[in-house]
Amino acid sequence: MLRLEMIAAMAKRESIAQRLRRLRIERSMSQRDLSSPGVSYAYISRIEAGSRTPSVKALRVLAQKLGVTATLPHRRVNPRARHYREYYTARTREIIATKFKVDIDHFGYEFAG
Repeated sequence: MLRLEMIAAMAKRESIAQRLRRLRIERSMSQRDLSSPGVSYAYISRIEAGSRTPSVKALRVLAQKLGVTATLPHRRVNPRARHYREYYTARTREIIATKFKVDIDHFGYEFAG
């Protein structure tokens, strides 16, 4: 795969199913080639079809056979997320400061808005 195509594929955030299929095909492997004890070719087929979600164990096995890391994509990351303190109002700061006073004092945490 060309570098530009790889960047484009990453930019569109492939699903696990799409990435598994792409990596398998890039390595000229069949689903049977990729299978191993505990990860059948039928299971791989269902993962690629999107009808099954792979277990963490299966992801590790597949990643090792494909020569990639088993790091999972962060699917629910909000790019506009703010620091949690920005969500507090004067009233919620007061509630938190009161409710967690012992912990705040014990750990020397400065609860400032």
